[in-house]
Amino acid sequence: IRCPGGKTGSFTVPASINSLRPGAFAGCWKLTWIDTDPEHKTFGSFDGLLYADRDLLSLLQCPAGRSGPVTLAPSTFEFVGAAPFAGCTQITSLNLGPAVPEHLNASRAFADCISLARVDVAPENPGLSSLDGLLYNKAMTWLHWCPHGRTGTVTLAETTVDIDETAFRGAA
Repeated sequence: IRCPGGKTGSFTVPASINSLRPGAFAGCWKLTWIDTDPEHKTFGSFDGLLYADRDLLSLLQCPAGRSGPVTLAPSTFEFVGAAPFAGCTQITSLNLGPAVPEHLNASRAFADCISLARVDVAPENPGLSSLDGLLYNKAMTWLHWCPHGRTGTVTLAETTVDIDETAFRGAA
C-alpha cells in the first residue's frame, strides 16, 4: 500500500494487506493516527502507532503528523527500519516502556523529532531510565540523549560519569 501524500487524520490498515514496503507512509505529513483492522493477522497498533506484529514488539511507523505526547506499547522491544519517527516534528514527549533496550540509538531514532522536549522511561525498564526528560542508562551513570526540543538549562544526574558522543546532537 502507499498512503496518498495529502491524506489527513487517521488511516486503518485493512486486514487484506500482508506487507508494507519501506516508505509506505512517506509524504503523509498530515497523517496523525494509524490503526489496524481488528482482524489483521500481521500488523498491530497502539496509541496510533503502527507495529510490524500483533504482539506490539516491533515499532514500524509513527505517523508524521502526530503531535503532542506519544506512548510506546509496553512490549515494544525494537524499531523496524531506519527511522520509524521520520518526519515526526511535532511530538513533544515520549514514553518508553519496560522492554525498550539499552542499546537504543536515540539520536538516530528521533532525529526528526525537533519538538521532543522530554523522554520518560518506565521504572521497570531494566536498561534505561530518565531524569528530568533526559535519557540515561539504568544506573544513571551514562547520558544517552538530550531531546532536540529541550530548552533552558540542562542539569545532569549527580551520578553521571559519561556522556554519549551524540547526546546533544541536534539539541536546542
